Amino acid sequence: MWWIVYGAAGVALLSSFKGDKSAIWDGSTIGMSIGLVVAALNGFELSMVAKCAAIGALYGLASQMRAMIEDRHTQGA
Repeated sequence: MWWIVYGAAGVALLSSFKGDKSAIWDGSTIGMSIGLVVAALNGFELSMVAKCAAIGALYGLASQMRAMIEDRHTQGA
């Protein structure tokens, strides 16, 4: 199951590679930072860092999509 999460996060990161600053990269960076702290406390498993970074990237994608939807609603009003 984690391979699906990793793949979705990778696609999201690659699709936002070109262009302006993105919430996807911010989420991934924050997730990686949290993952490093959690992994250091639990014997430093690299899989924990990858899981947190992937979840952070998907959270950033959701945040960016929400902002885009809200922008559409406010422009139409």
